[in-house]
Amino acid sequence: FFREEVKRVIAVEQPVFSLVHRYAGTPDVVYEDKKGVIRLDDYKSALKPHVANRWQTAAYAYAFEKMHKIKIEKRRGVHFLMDGTYQFDDHSNPLRRDFDSFLTLLKAATLKINHKIR
Repeated sequence: FFREEVKRVIAVEQPVFSLVHRYAGTPDVVYEDKKGVIRLDDYKSALKPHVANRWQTAAYAYAFEKMHKIKIEKRRGVHFLMDGTYQFDDHSNPLRRDFDSFLTLLKAATLKINHKIR
């Protein structure tokens, strides 16, 4: 799919972070597709998409946009299957909605760690 879709690679495995929100991560690839759309794809080997993937790509996109001043227009998970095929999991919710969900989960995880809650 990469050869069919990619016009220009912007970043590959480039770490991103937010000092304000205190998180970091590494999206797999940011690129411009052949239609001129800036995309962030995150590769997955799970058998099926997981709802948390959209929050992960939202966090990556938010940090990437802040660091590089490049707007991410589309996000998705690319699931590589055991038979060598792949399927797309488009994360079509607005970035802000998924990012707000990510921040809620981040806050809950931080509280759990800080207060040693099991």
